Amino acid sequence: MHNAHNNSVGAQLVLSNGRRIDVQGIGETKAIALDAWRRQLVAAAEAGQPTALTAQERHSIDQGIEVRRTRLTAELPSVDAAAEASRTKAQKELEDGQARLTRENTLAGEQARRQRQEFSRRAVTLQQDSARHAALSSAVETAEAHRRRLSLTRYLRFLYTGR
Repeated sequence: MHNAHNNSVGAQLVLSNGRRIDVQGIGETKAIALDAWRRQLVAAAEAGQPTALTAQERHSIDQGIEVRRTRLTAELPSVDAAAEASRTKAQKELEDGQARLTRENTLAGEQARRQRQEFSRRAVTLQQDSARHAALSSAVETAEAHRRRLSLTRYLRFLYTGR
């Protein structure tokens, strides 16, 4: 194969994962020979691989499985106990949290009730102060009007005439 990048001869290998690799200095003949050699190795490996397990291998695997089953069976009660302890702890935390939220809700309700009472008291005080202010303003206006009607001449006339 001819590589256009640096004008040299090379081959391109495709890996099992699909990735391509450029190999420089390998011509087409060498690439074909390498591919044939690889195929021979794969065929030989496949021909030599076992098609079934021996009785000893199967016994060894069965023993491993039995040992693991025994170990897991022995661990099961402690795992169940730990799970139950975790469930109990989670349930207690849930109940404690709910109780805390209930207390906080009750306190917040009481605080809101106290604030409403305080606001009502202040509203009544403001209404009373407003009424008092209106009465005092009216009295001031009346006094101011009365003061305007008073003069030295009117005072002297009142003293002499009684009117």
